[in-house]
Amino acid sequence: MSKVNVFVTVIACLLYRVASQAAGDAGLIGYGIPEYRPVCCWTCQDVLYDPYLSCTTFMEMDMKLRPREMMMMGSTTGECRLSNAPYMQTLAYCIKVECGKRGVSHGDQEACFHKILPEGNYNKTYDETIPPTPPVDMLAEGDEWLNKTMLVNGPHYLIAYATLKGYSRIGYAHSRYSYAISLSHTFPLEH
Repeated sequence: MSKVNVFVTVIACLLYRVASQAAGDAGLIGYGIPEYRPVCCWTCQDVLYDPYLSCTTFMEMDMKLRPREMMMMGSTTGECRLSNAPYMQTLAYCIKVECGKRGVSHGDQEACFHKILPEGNYNKTYDETIPPTPPVDMLAEGDEWLNKTMLVNGPHYLIAYATLKGYSRIGYAHSRYSYAISLSHTFPLEH
């Protein structure tokens, strides 16, 4: 590799690093983009993904298992989630409690809350969405419906949290090591 190519590659890498840090959420995972941070917030979204909401739409699916056997399949859109008070309040309360336990600042909780919301119009702030009275009923693992503001299931949350945290660490390490490997090909070590 010529000295000019090495120089251009080094300058490009340095400029990319500076640009990705200045842009905030631009760059690569591990270099400008923190994947699933804070993990507690993204876990709240994850554990509340499956339950149906009052606005979930259903359609019949032919399962072809037995003649004339049909199964109902639910679909919950982003607009449905944004317009569903029990979902939004459960999400906000989960973030407040679970991220609060882990020392995540209120500002970071609020920023993550708005980041994980589906695209669409949601006019309330994080603080306005947190229910004024803490919920008392817990969403059991496997519950199919979320019809009121509820606490998330503790054991289910912890399993999802550990999984997402591990996935985030692995993604970060893969990004770092792939960057190092690509640089080692750019600048081969010669004996």
